[in-house]
Amino acid sequence: MVSCWHWLFGYVVCCIRRGERQALLNLLLEENVEVWDVVELPDTGTVTFCLSLRDYRRIVKKLKRHAMRIQIVDKRGLPFYLWRAQQRKSFWAGAFGFIVLLSLVFQIVWAVDVVGNEQIPTDELLNAVAQLGVKEGVFRHRLPSRDVLQAELLSRFPGLTWVGVEQKGTKVVIRVVEGKRPEPAPLSNPRHLVAAKSAIVKDIFVEQGTARVTRNQRVKKGEVLIAGYMGNEENRRTVSAKGTVHGLVWYEVSASVPLVQRQYRLSGERFQKRSLLIGNRLVSFGPAAPPFQPYKVDEVVRRWQVGPWTLPIGMLERTYYKTVVEQRGLTRQEALALAKERARDDLLRQLDDHAEIIMEKVLHETVVSGTLKVKLYYEVLEEITKELPIIPEEQPRPTPPQESA
Repeated sequence: MVSCWHWLFGYVVCCIRRGERQALLNLLLEENVEVWDVVELPDTGTVTFCLSLRDYRRIVKKLKRHAMRIQIVDKRGLPFYLWRAQQRKSFWAGAFGFIVLLSLVFQIVWAVDVVGNEQIPTDELLNAVAQLGVKEGVFRHRLPSRDVLQAELLSRFPGLTWVGVEQKGTKVVIRVVEGKRPEPAPLSNPRHLVAAKSAIVKDIFVEQGTARVTRNQRVKKGEVLIAGYMGNEENRRTVSAKGTVHGLVWYEVSASVPLVQRQYRLSGERFQKRSLLIGNRLVSFGPAAPPFQPYKVDEVVRRWQVGPWTLPIGMLERTYYKTVVEQRGLTRQEALALAKERARDDLLRQLDDHAEIIMEKVLHETVVSGTLKVKLYYEVLEEITKELPIIPEEQPRPTPPQESA
């Protein structure tokens, strides 16, 4: 087995004729020479062994005196490796140049990206950082410091609140965070806020304009709630009235519920039918309808695919479920509760999301031909304002000065 010591100083693999083996062993013993990996090759009649380079140089002259000849089969170890390397100067020069060029390539910025911008265009940010020295083809050691880059970008773009710089190999990533700009208030013409419905005012808040009503005051539809005027009689100007007015509004809702309800349930019997779908045309086979009535049907379309492509051919699967009609009688109280629920749902669909039902009362109920008919009264607290533009003729005109007699 080759030790690291032998490999470090080098060794040779030698070959000698088998008849000279005894004389060689005697010489090696006399010179105190170490050999290893001794192998006899019967086919060639030779013996191979390993010998250190230093011992080979010491005994090679003495071998000539004994008329013995050693043939070197292989040269191994660090000295021979270095010697071979010296013979390939162009190869090592090219390898060294490649390493230098590769290290040089990794010192150059090849890509600059901007992440996080939504309002500021990417091209503007890239042009700005390019003027500061951050661009493709620049050596990394020539890049400006992060503090300088952040300060310059924040000063050039007031819409930015934070700037971060990150280097990922040959790529520079500029991460920005934009400040949220308040949405500009929509322009509005002079206007009044009037009552959209007749109601009793319960709450009023004036942001701009002049209140014309007070709490617990009854108003009619179209009556001015917040006038689009500000100032006194002598110095009055028109504005766009702003504010909210909540009022108590009355509604009457009618609902009817049959005392005998018809309900449908699945009986468990079903019928399946498959049809060939070619484009928009349907090719059916077998019976056109299920053998039972009434039914509920579900449809599923399955398009055929070949790899990632969907073909214009497929299968339409229809499943028919037989339904059974059942009749269920309701008591008057159950029908009244169902009528209230339907009436409330109908009313809520007409109101906005912030409206609140304060009171519910049954005004009249009667049974006609097996149907309960109910009239209900509701009080609802909701926003009652709507806009009314102020036309120019409505704006106050200055009083012309009177000529003295």
